[in-house]
Amino acid sequence: MSPSSPPAPSSSATSPYFVPDGSGGAVFAWYTSVPSLPCFAQHILANGAPAFPLGGVAVSTNTINVRVAPSAADRASSQEVFVFWTEEDSNQVVNGVYGQKFNSTGGPQWGATGTVLVPLGADTPDFVTTVQVGTGALVCWVDSVGYGDSTIQATRLDASGAAVGPQLVVSSMPSNKFALAAATLLEALPPWSGPMTASATTASTSRT
Repeated sequence: MSPSSPPAPSSSATSPYFVPDGSGGAVFAWYTSVPSLPCFAQHILANGAPAFPLGGVAVSTNTINVRVAPSAADRASSQEVFVFWTEEDSNQVVNGVYGQKFNSTGGPQWGATGTVLVPLGADTPDFVTTVQVGTGALVCWVDSVGYGDSTIQATRLDASGAAVGPQLVVSSMPSNKFALAAATLLEALPPWSGPMTASATTASTSRT
């Protein structure tokens, strides 16, 4: 079975990440251990019907790399769904941040394998989190060089998947950072420039 043909729900699937769509439904993103760590997305409408094909749609058709820990957001006006995740090589040695946008029926909009925010490299991007902003999305993650040496990074994308401005350092103080929340991303929005500081273990931020 290829990642483009999602398996039926089973014990191999992780607990899905989900957010309300504002209309009584919700968008979901998850990954499974079979086959070989693919990520999927689904939009369940208020009436309980799936907007995407049954079983969800794969965020990428790349069968060489693996992907984990997705985060999803939706644009209510168009019912588009944005998903971002940690991309890894098959040995899970090098890591990056990738993303995909789906139209209202689950058709991928950013190519078969998504768009690359951070190419595969030695740093470990964890806790990838996204919120929908404008016609695109704002994405934040913890970039870990090693234990006790992590920063929080963010990138804003437009509807086409292109970056809006340079990658932003939300927290430049190296420390252990274990979680992110949407509040972190929203704090980074106005005016999308200037240094930020953050607590080492929470998503609480303040502009300096």
